Amino acid sequence: PAVLSQDFQINSVCCRTQSLLFMAFIAPHAVVFVAVVAFHAGMALAMRDEDPGDPPIHAAADKAALPQQHKVPDDAVFRIVKSLSGKDLATFSARHVRWALEDNLGYPRNSLWSERSKVVQALAPIIEIIKDDRKKRVNIAGKACSGTSESTWNPGTWYQGTCNDYETSCIKADGEFALDGQEGKCYVAHKRRCRQQDPGDGTSGACVAGYTCRGFWTWSLGGSVGTVGDPGHTGASSLKLYGFCVNPNGSEDTLEWKSFRWHMSSAAYSGTRAYTTD
Repeated sequence: PAVLSQDFQINSVCCRTQSLLFMAFIAPHAVVFVAVVAFHAGMALAMRDEDPGDPPIHAAADKAALPQQHKVPDDAVFRIVKSLSGKDLATFSARHVRWALEDNLGYPRNSLWSERSKVVQALAPIIEIIKDDRKKRVNIAGKACSGTSESTWNPGTWYQGTCNDYETSCIKADGEFALDGQEGKCYVAHKRRCRQQDPGDGTSGACVAGYTCRGFWTWSLGGSVGTVGDPGHTGASSLKLYGFCVNPNGSEDTLEWKSFRWHMSSAAYSGTRAYTTD
């Protein structure tokens, strides 16, 4: 669920140090991370090749002709997700993912042929989450709506009003939230989580006018106290791939605006763009 942003200042040296330590910790386990990326409902990422080899190599003589083989890197999931940016996932197969990974690493074609099963293994959880995420995306952006009494007194609803999709808000023509009885249209509000229809397509997340649905790798450092006592970090969250409706000029790409400091808790958020496009 979205967290209302509040002003929160973090010692930059401490934050950078803990960020490096955390990234060092997660890198060996990157292949098992669950990546959340958009995917067409009812469609399956083309996995035409059970082993994404090209050409199908079986004879010893053929294998001898392969270039030097390399291991799939620890950060393969990050590289694979980036390779999906702007691709037609109905035709982008596991073989194409391997080729893209080889290109990204600067390796000759088929340098990861012996690691093809690991490519499929890294793709499997991504594909399942893609399918699930597309089921939850906004179905009809811009649908007419009305503000309700609950959405007026309870900010936790993000002024949903009569909109059917939880992540949408009923927003008036002037960009303000529709209050009880006011008319508006259903869009995902600024700084709210959004779900891309296609990886890297910022226009597909149903964001309100002026904002783009941008995909980020995001994580946070939790705090034991907020405004009381000396802040102390209690641990880091797992890395997630989420989209948010942000300013397209990049000014909100660090996700620091998600950080908060409440009475007895705090969290410092960080983010980095997941795709070469939005």
